[in-house]
Amino acid sequence: MNQISDDLKVVHFELSNRKINIIFPTTPFVNKEGVSFFCKKRKEEKRYYLKCDMKVIKDSTLVSIEIEQFKKYFQSEVRLDLYMENLNEVGENPVRVYFAKFSNNIERYQKPVYLKNDFYLSSYITKNNHVSIVINTEEKIKSEMFEGHVKLHKLKVKKVNLNVSFDIDTKVKVEIKAIILKHRKGPEQIRIKLGPNQIKENRVEISLDMKNVELLQFYWDFYVEVISEKLGNVHLRVKNFSILNKFKLQYFPSIFTIKNKNDYIILPYITQSEDFSINYRLKGRYEDKKFKINEIIAFILYILFGFFFIGSKIWLIHEKFSETAQDNSFSFFKYCYKNHPNKKVYFVIKKESEDCVHTIPYKKRVAHFMSVKHLFLILVSKRIISSEAKGHGFAWRVSQGMIKPRLNQKKYIFLQHGVLGLKKVDGTFNANGNNHADLFVTSSEIEKNIVHDYLGYPLENIIVTGLARWDELERQHTHEKTEILCMPTWRNWLEEVTDEEFIRSDYFQKYLELITSTELRNFLSEQDLYLNFYLHPKFIQYAKLFNSVDNRINIIEFGEQTVNSLIKRSSMLITDYSSVAWEYCYLDKPVLFFQFDKGKYESLQGSYLDLDKDLFGRNSFDVNTLICHLKELVAAGMKLDNSIIKQKSKFFKYIDQNNCSRIYQEIIKNEESTSHKEELMYALKRSPIVRTVWRKVKGIRT
Repeated sequence: MNQISDDLKVVHFELSNRKINIIFPTTPFVNKEGVSFFCKKRKEEKRYYLKCDMKVIKDSTLVSIEIEQFKKYFQSEVRLDLYMENLNEVGENPVRVYFAKFSNNIERYQKPVYLKNDFYLSSYITKNNHVSIVINTEEKIKSEMFEGHVKLHKLKVKKVNLNVSFDIDTKVKVEIKAIILKHRKGPEQIRIKLGPNQIKENRVEISLDMKNVELLQFYWDFYVEVISEKLGNVHLRVKNFSILNKFKLQYFPSIFTIKNKNDYIILPYITQSEDFSINYRLKGRYEDKKFKINEIIAFILYILFGFFFIGSKIWLIHEKFSETAQDNSFSFFKYCYKNHPNKKVYFVIKKESEDCVHTIPYKKRVAHFMSVKHLFLILVSKRIISSEAKGHGFAWRVSQGMIKPRLNQKKYIFLQHGVLGLKKVDGTFNANGNNHADLFVTSSEIEKNIVHDYLGYPLENIIVTGLARWDELERQHTHEKTEILCMPTWRNWLEEVTDEEFIRSDYFQKYLELITSTELRNFLSEQDLYLNFYLHPKFIQYAKLFNSVDNRINIIEFGEQTVNSLIKRSSMLITDYSSVAWEYCYLDKPVLFFQFDKGKYESLQGSYLDLDKDLFGRNSFDVNTLICHLKELVAAGMKLDNSIIKQKSKFFKYIDQNNCSRIYQEIIKNEESTSHKEELMYALKRSPIVRTVWRKVKGIRT
């Protein structure tokens, strides 16, 4: 975006009658034709055009934007900036709407109005005087409107007691009511009413017996409930501004770890946005004394010898939870090992993994997960390369200690697990999130635009190369049996539910109905076909709930066979929203889609493609229709439709065996174009202590 235009001053704004009303000087609206307004998510590129009414009143122009239109665009919490575009001006670029002179008699936040479900909308003026919009729960908008914040003062753990004090930093008069622990992914909360002896002026001191607090996994956030004259009841998130608190919790977590019953632990920590929370979970195997000693040894070796590796440019590669060697990461690692032997590239895998056998030919460049070698390589490496998030290269859910912060400071190349299109991952791989990638691998211009528009990546950080594992795909299978692969993906609303809840879900019921269908079993027998049912790795704990009643239907658990081998052997695919569909299209093999929960999926997960128009295969919404489509496709010879073959060029920029080569060259280019100063600044910005210092300085300035 260009510099702020002096022509776009706002003289007044308000939120009333379900409209955002903004008053401008008339000057920029002499000719209203061609003038349009739109909003953009903060730090992203995708535009959302806004319908509006314009009226000239004396020397001003009133622009009214109906808030109803935000319902169709946004399904969750979001922050939006307002822009105007004037097509009448040659070369005119969109400009931010802003206040030239903000007056104290104008409220920065407008009273939130109900939008849909649990979400409200408020328009507000930023600290830089820009006009912006926030959509969130009423509770969170009110806490944002509150003039002040709650600061973590001191923290101490004594046996099972969590002793903590907070300061209420505000100029307005408030009544402090309670401490509230809120479960991050559910409605559960624990309210701890405060007595007079626990409040001293604006400081709250409490001692919590954590053995008597009923918690669910995993994350609980601390809030202080206050009542203000202006806003009423407000829940304020507890923030940390203390460098000492951050240092102790980040690097010496064992001091603050509370051991609970049945090997569960309670671990206080500071989030990346400097909020105070606790993590309640089973103690991980990689938190045992042996691995803690490995961390200390690796860190000491790094202090003593790390300077020898300053110019080494080591690449460290891993896959899902560092326990597989079958995805894009392993394909790319093998390419580097064979074609660029002088490049120091290492693959990380768990020693006990069944896939470890695949790494034997490359053992001199393999590091076993959480070994001293692996942890030392994290400290000295220059690039982390993976088909999963960075966090899969370290003990899962462990964020404290000496090693994890260094992993987060490394530049990261995301090879992707599959093509983006059928599943929204804005919250997971957003350009400004924890899993930010410095290079994002894509397969087509369509996918590149998705990454740019929805995830907010600059175009220079997105490379169109094709996926690494496609170099190993074979277009003809020579297996003795004719196989069909059924590979559904996961559902975000079913993650980590109990077995009983999973069994009651339509996901389980529909796929169980499919694999136990008498009609399907008879058809497979008649046509001498075999069906392989492969559950997504995120649902591996539920695989035991699916039982085959026919030897022609095989239940394959994650890790038993590689996905690549299943794809090569099978003649067609049945899936719902899995990116594996692109592999089949790439190989000219047909796909049947089974989207029995399409409405719920679009609401809770979402798709970048239009599920009614953009699928490259027939869609079914019940088991009977799916089996009918399967019979028709088998009768037609299980061939990809010619109309889909003609469209392949828009889904794949390259169809060859040079994807790894293109990826390698792009990483080398990125590496060579990055100066030592840029590498240092990148690491400093992601240092937990530097981030705390910066937020503290910003707070003082404010």
